[in-house]
Order: sequence, then structure tokens, then C-alpha cells
Amino acid sequence: MFFRKKYSFLLNQNKDLLTESLKAEQNKKHVLPTPFSESVYELKFDYNEWIVSYKHTILRGLKIKPDAYIRLTNISEKMTEMNVTFKLSPIWILAGIFVQLAFVAVWFLPHNTPITFMGTNLGSDWLNRTVIILCNIALFNGVIWIAFLIETTRLKKVIEKIFGTGQVV
Repeated sequence: MFFRKKYSFLLNQNKDLLTESLKAEQNKKHVLPTPFSESVYELKFDYNEWIVSYKHTILRGLKIKPDAYIRLTNISEKMTEMNVTFKLSPIWILAGIFVQLAFVAVWFLPHNTPITFMGTNLGSDWLNRTVIILCNIALFNGVIWIAFLIETTRLKKVIEKIFGTGQVV
């Protein structure tokens, strides 16, 4: 259940000059308009990589938003390669693990515990229980994966806006 996606961009800028210009962008809010509201992203520098993450607000609720971890590699004097790794936040990974453990815990209920599906009592039929649990886990992971892909494309637009347009490798 590790949701990750990798991209690489080529930038026509020197790595040192790019790093200096990004340090000026570090405390600014980067807003991306969405259909119903707007998403605010922030840029941080952590040791040797840049992190672009969604700025959560308490009143807007918790949304499935990945973070982008960016490493800059100097290719030549005028070319920089940007390796971007999109990762789902650890909070969502832990929440997913607990939901899946809850699905599996239903499988271990005693035989006499009634489990119904669409009005039909499954009883002690372990095959039916297993199929329903696997379908629930697949559906849960599918919804998370679709949200991850949608948010990854939005985050990619924010990165292109911050770093300038590049050529996808």
C-alpha cells in the first residue's frame, strides 16, 4: 500500500542559480485554483531536497494530498535534472492500514456471528467472507489510488509553476 509515483524534468538553468531563486520562493504561498475552491501549497527545503506539500487548514478538512520530494542534480553548467517523487502522506498510509485491518478483523469473527450482504446472511461460509473482504479492500485502495492520481497531476502543475516549465524525461 505504498502510493508513489516518480517523474523527471530537465531544466535549462544552473542548479546553484535555481537553488538561490527557490530560496526566495520558500515562504510564499502557491495557489492552484480547483473547481470548487483553491489549493494552497508551500515549498520547504529539507537538508538536500525540496518538498512541495499541501498546506492543510483545520476548517477545510483532511484531504488526500500527496507530497512531492524534489532532488536537483547538476547535469551540465546550464542543465539541471529534477527528480520528483510523489508520496502519499504517512497519515493516510496509517489510516489505510487501520481500515484494512478492520476489514480483515471481520473475517476472523466467530462462525455464529451473522454477517449480511445485501440482505443475505453469509453465515459461516468463509469463501463468501473472504471475497467480500477482498472486494472491500480493493475498492478502498482503488478510491485512494484515483484520488492520489488526480492530486498528483495537480501537484505536478504547481511544481511546473514554481520551477518553470521543463521537459519531461
